[in-house]
Amino acid sequence: MLRHPAAIWHAAKTAQGTLMTIDVENQAQSALSASPIFALRDLHVRRDGDRLLLHGRVRSFYHKQLAQEVVRAVARDLQVINSIDVDYSVERTSRPQ
Repeated sequence: MLRHPAAIWHAAKTAQGTLMTIDVENQAQSALSASPIFALRDLHVRRDGDRLLLHGRVRSFYHKQLAQEVVRAVARDLQVINSIDVDYSVERTSRPQ
């Protein structure tokens, strides 16, 4: 059965888009996992349409921002949604009084 060229092109673009989806999500997750900042290594990335969603918990707003910038570097034209929670309680309890 011969397929119309437009149908073949659409199938190729859809497959490429799927590969691109997996690729960007994996690249973002790998970038966090390979970070020299240990706090970023346990964070999670998930692709949702044209957005990359960041989830997890860190000890400081600084680490939250670092994670966002690490992911933004590989996000291409995707929007980065930073839903990382900052748990200040660990940081504050370790301060000398």
